[in-house]
Amino acid sequence: MYDGWRSDGAHSKEWAQIANAFLNHAFAGPARVVLCPCSLCGNLDYHRKEQVQDHLCKHGFMPDYMVWSKHGEGTKRPIERDNNNSNNNHDRMHEMLNDLDRQFDVGPEAEERTLPK
Repeated sequence: MYDGWRSDGAHSKEWAQIANAFLNHAFAGPARVVLCPCSLCGNLDYHRKEQVQDHLCKHGFMPDYMVWSKHGEGTKRPIERDNNNSNNNHDRMHEMLNDLDRQFDVGPEAEERTLPK
């Protein structure tokens, strides 16, 4: 697994490009805070751009976070058409509400809030 560190302890140019691309993508919308994908936070804690950047530099990305699914990058999944499964529809609604929640700032408390672990 690529971790982005050079032998002298600095980040590689490739790692810096990936990290900058991630930050630009994650903060392209109106959100002032996003889930932090560093290995310490693991997409559970919301932070501002500067703190996410700091965390990524210090801790690196969490393992296997190749598709930025918590930051607007979708996965290609077939659409399920099962009208008889109400639990499935409930799960999708919950997922959509979570997606909306992370995109909108709902006040000062949202800037440093932590999701239950």
